[in-house]
Amino acid sequence: MDPLSDVLACDCVAGYAQRKYDKLGKFLENKLRCPVEITYTESLSSLRADLCQVVDLIIGKFSVVVFDAEQERLCVRAIAMLTGKDGE
Repeated sequence: MDPLSDVLACDCVAGYAQRKYDKLGKFLENKLRCPVEITYTESLSSLRADLCQVVDLIIGKFSVVVFDAEQERLCVRAIAMLTGKDGE
């Protein structure tokens, strides 16, 4: 759900959409020693429509993730926050 991922970014953020989550997936597979599936979606409701069984990690804009989770009656909690270009 990250609007700055290399897959979901619109043309208006050209040059900023550098987040490559397929690479993160490979890293996690090596560390966790189990398969990792990366799914790109604009909303949690469309993800559920795709019959995704388990979601372990959601990366996206905080307010959008919280809103979608409430709509879908999912219990989520923040464990980290993405930084901006300034590192904040």
